[in-house]
This record gives sequence, C-alpha cells and structure tokens, in this order.
Amino acid sequence: MIAVASIPISAGREPVYDVVLYPVNAVALGLCGALIVTHRRSYPIGWLLCAMGLDAAFVELTEGYGYHAAWPAAATSEWLTNWTNYLGISGTAILVLLFPSGRHLSRLRRLGVWVASVATVLQMLGAAFGHAADPAFASGVNPYAIDVFDPVYVVGQVVFLGCLLAAIGSVVVRFRRSTGVEHEQLKWVAYALSLLAVAGSAATFLYNDSALVRVAIALVVPLLPVAICVAILRYRLYDIDLIVARTLVYGVLTVLLGAAYAGTVLVLGAALGRGSSWAAAGATLAVALAFRPLRGRVQDVVEQLGVAISELRALANGIRPAYLDDGLDVALRELAGRTPLRVEVHAGRDRYPSDVEATAYFVACEALANTVKHARATGVALRAERKDDHLVLTIHDDGSGGARPAEGTGLRGLADRISAQGGRMRVDSAPDRGTTVIAELPCAS
Repeated sequence: MIAVASIPISAGREPVYDVVLYPVNAVALGLCGALIVTHRRSYPIGWLLCAMGLDAAFVELTEGYGYHAAWPAAATSEWLTNWTNYLGISGTAILVLLFPSGRHLSRLRRLGVWVASVATVLQMLGAAFGHAADPAFASGVNPYAIDVFDPVYVVGQVVFLGCLLAAIGSVVVRFRRSTGVEHEQLKWVAYALSLLAVAGSAATFLYNDSALVRVAIALVVPLLPVAICVAILRYRLYDIDLIVARTLVYGVLTVLLGAAYAGTVLVLGAALGRGSSWAAAGATLAVALAFRPLRGRVQDVVEQLGVAISELRALANGIRPAYLDDGLDVALRELAGRTPLRVEVHAGRDRYPSDVEATAYFVACEALANTVKHARATGVALRAERKDDHLVLTIHDDGSGGARPAEGTGLRGLADRISAQGGRMRVDSAPDRGTTVIAELPCAS
C-alpha cells in the first residue's frame, strides 16, 4: 500500500518509468519475503527481504513527498529519502551471503554478513549527516551535514563494495562445488546477479545520459528477490536452464539482427546515397525476412531443452512420469520423440522395480539435456537392457566429445543419483568421438 501510495504523489515530478517501476521493486521485495517467511519461517533471508521491501516503499513515498516543497516537512522527507535508501542498497550483499537458508554459514560468510551490516550503518550515517548526499537534495546542500561524517560515508562505501564482491565470489565458489538441487538454486541467483552486473556496468557510465539504461536497471533490480524466492521455494526450479538459454539465444539474435540492419544501411547508403529513405527501408525488409527463420530455429533449440527440463522438474518433485506406467521402453520412446535430436531407442519389454525405472528415466533425461546443450550432436543412441541382475542404460551421441565428469556438475549429479541407487556410472568422451554414458543399476528381485 505504501508503494502504491507513492505513485500519485510522484506522478509528474519524475519520469513515468521511475514513478511506476521502482514501486514494483518494493512490492517484489516484500512479496518474495512474505512468501519465504510463510513457508520457511526460520530463514532470516525472508525477514530481510520483507524489511528491504518496506524500506523501498518508504523511500518511494518520502521521495515523492519531498518533491512538493510547499508541503509541511518536505525538506525532512527529502532528507529521510537520501539515507534510508542505503538499507536496500547495502542489503544486497547480505542477501547473497545468507542465501539460501542463512543457517550453517561458514566462518567467512558469517564474518561477511557482520561486516556488510557495519558498512550499511556507516553509509546510512554518512549520507544522513555528511556532504556526500548534497547532489541528491533539491537545494544542493544537506541541511544536516557535519564535516566529520564525510569520511564515514567513504569508508562505508569502500567496505560495502568489498563485501559485495566477496558475496558474489562466494556464489561462484559454491556454485562450482555444488551438485543437485543446491546447484540449481545457486544458478538462479547467479543468473540474476549476472544481469545486474551487465545493467549496473552500463549504468555506471550511462545512467544520467540514457533513459534506456535507467529503465533496464529498474526492470532488472526486482529479479534478484524473485530469483531468491524461486530458488528457496523450489518452484519451477529446473526452468533456470531454459531461461538462461532463452536469454543468451535471444540476446545473440538481437545483436545479430542489429548488426545486419546497420550493415545493410551502410551498404545501401553507399550505393544509393547517404540519407536515402530506400536504404532504411531495404535494411528493415532484410531484417524482417531474416527474423522469422532465425526465430524459428532458436525456438526449436530452446523447446529441446524445455522437454527435458519439464521431466527433471517432475522427478525432482517426486512425481513419477505417467509414461513409466507402461514400462521403461514406452517412456524412453516418448522422451525421444519430444527431444529436438534424432534419438534411436533400443529397449526391451522387461519391467524393473519402480525406483530403478525412475532413476533410469532421470539419467536418460539429464543425459539428453546435456547432449542438446553441450555436445553439438546430430544423433543419439539410447539402449536399455538387463545384464547379470543389472539394468544397463547406455547413451551415446555423435557430438564433439571431450566431456569431463570431474568438472561438469551435470555429470557429477548423475553419478550421485546413480550411486544413491547402488549403481555406478562410466563416461567415455574422447574429443571428436562423441560421448558415451553407461549407467548400471542393480535390479535383482
């Protein structure tokens, strides 16, 4: 309600995107925090998100009120805005360090949380009572500034920057070491931080000169609390691979089409004369003709991946795929038919224990997803057969090979799943000879 109330107060006093999008960020913080608190009450990260959401809404309201100089206490409202907003800014580092549960933190992460908290207080004090915030005031001067607080703000900023870099580094280290669900959770946060890094870098140089950059920042900032919420509650957890794929592919597509347009304009401009309307029209037509087949190809590639991820999500949630009711052979053929590669299935009609069939199906699904994403293959052979009281599942692709199980978290996750079933996995992946994954699962009655 506070965030919504800020909109009519700020309307006409700042750009429309600022009036609307930053209250959306406050709502995203508060809503995500409330969802986490509801389902994971013992997680401090949920309470922190709620506090940051309340702070963001308060900042928007006091900022809008401060624009009305004739209103009572408008100068005080403006002053409140310019130092309370650092709770939300500095809270980002604490969020990342606490993720996912805020419990059982390593000694370094606990130290990082405390140092980031101190940096937050220093920045707030420095902005409230120092001259560093002068440009943010309409008068150009902080009416409560005391010279002695100027170094406090600088120290706070330096310490906060160090904490933020350390927090991002901790995500990178944990991501590389993690497997399974934890790996997917960290992938969500890494994705949001990557977008923030790109948008933040652009804002560092172009924020005051580009409305597009300011809009991009406002759109990207709410993604971090959303990513944290999705990761903790594990809602559509495995969709992150699909989202990352779409982001990368459509980003590349946009760059290619933009480059094609600019190149065509230059060529036609040289031929028809600079400033010719025919040059712009010809470039637009060329891009329009190229867009449909390129988009179709991109969608085909991303929708391989979507099938595999949907199956992984179902298995992660403990849902046995309905296809397995008719046997592993039927389920594997159904999976092959929905994979955007040529997949040959060789499986008999033998039935196996329910947990063995589910594990085998998971292995096939993950192996196919890895093939589609990394192997640059044109075809896959999938075989399931019984050998000496074991179900032996073999997946061979004709891709580039060179897979390294010790370094790839996908293959490590497969090995962990197979080992938990009492089985074992072998990988043969010589460069330029494709990759063969062999899973042996005990199935003796």
